[in-house]
Amino acid sequence: MIQKGDGDQKKIWAVDKPHWSDLIRDLMNDHLNMYTDISYTLSALENEVVKKTINDWLDTIDSRGDPLGNRVMFGTDFFMTERVKKESVLYELAKREIAPDWYEKISRGNPDRYLSKKPPQ
Repeated sequence: MIQKGDGDQKKIWAVDKPHWSDLIRDLMNDHLNMYTDISYTLSALENEVVKKTINDWLDTIDSRGDPLGNRVMFGTDFFMTERVKKESVLYELAKREIAPDWYEKISRGNPDRYLSKKPPQ
């Protein structure tokens, strides 16, 4: 999801292709019961490129015709995000920067559906 940047990130992306977010997107398209969490990625939401990429990624349509955002969760790996930002700061950032229609879905609706094994809506 994060686009090529400066310094060490450029070196990493030059070696590590395709980007992990492309791999996850492809896996989600092939495996329609697969979910992912994007909490850690959201720690870079102040970056406009990252923000646009995340919002576009949520809107990506899978092979069933549903947006990937229906199978994305936010908040399940909070212990990883604590290394970068406090959880409360990350929640406020996500609430402000993620498209409003997605925030509620990825933070509450999708985890609830995943845990209850209800089909995507």
